[in-house]
Amino acid sequence: MSEKYGIPTLAATASSEQVYDQGYKYLFGTFTPNQTLTEPLADIVTGQNKAIKKVAILARNDLFPLAIAQEMEKSAKSRGLDVVTFERYAIGALDHGAAITQMRAANPDWVFATGYINDLILIRKQMNDLGLRPQIVTMIAGPAYKEFVDASGPLAENVSSAAWWHPAVRYNGKDIFGSTEDFNKLWASKYKGEADYSEASAAAVGAILQLAIEKADSIDPAKVRDALASLDTETFFGRIKFGPTGQVHSLEPPVFQIAGGKPVVIYPASIKQTDFKFIAK
Repeated sequence: MSEKYGIPTLAATASSEQVYDQGYKYLFGTFTPNQTLTEPLADIVTGQNKAIKKVAILARNDLFPLAIAQEMEKSAKSRGLDVVTFERYAIGALDHGAAITQMRAANPDWVFATGYINDLILIRKQMNDLGLRPQIVTMIAGPAYKEFVDASGPLAENVSSAAWWHPAVRYNGKDIFGSTEDFNKLWASKYKGEADYSEASAAAVGAILQLAIEKADSIDPAKVRDALASLDTETFFGRIKFGPTGQVHSLEPPVFQIAGGKPVVIYPASIKQTDFKFIAK
């Protein structure tokens, strides 16, 4: 419909490249491709510890969690890591004991689990109960939320993750919100908490649309579309420059780790707050 009527559309939460490879001219998205989450993680881990050899993957059998898990499998294998198990669990699963027991038997150095908050809280607790204690636990997207840390308690410590944005990042934007700190303060004042990456992206698309209208000096849809296509600017969400398919490629999604009960950024270097830490066995 957007293409038919020539109306620019900004997608706030679409990350899969298949969304953008249809030849659309009026679709733009603020999430980088899925592999931009797994590639930095794999680089960090293999760069810091050559002894990490075996990866076990546990994925919710759902569109986004499964897509991220499949990208992790590619990132691991391309670096010579052995994916010893790749298990899927059903939406709403309340017991991961069988999968975790199988993973434990494979003795992985790194466990990579995908799902949502309640899924990953349960997986983390059952990993501990069943004695699965790898050197690295990565979960997407639970640790991006305070609820995961609060519910997991000490088990959240050193759990790593990645997201397209996090309140801990620091950018000085030219958009209506300005700096990340200012956006965080405004959000906290209105909603009494922290924005997650999807909420921040939704705010960003409104700010980006304003910037494009101002650049075009018009609300004519074709002119606004052209302004979006040529946009290259810093926002509270990060640098925004859309690629040829309309998907943003200028952003570097942050990799972070829970330390002292709080998320701290370990990548990219420009906003790094600490070094990656392995879990002591």
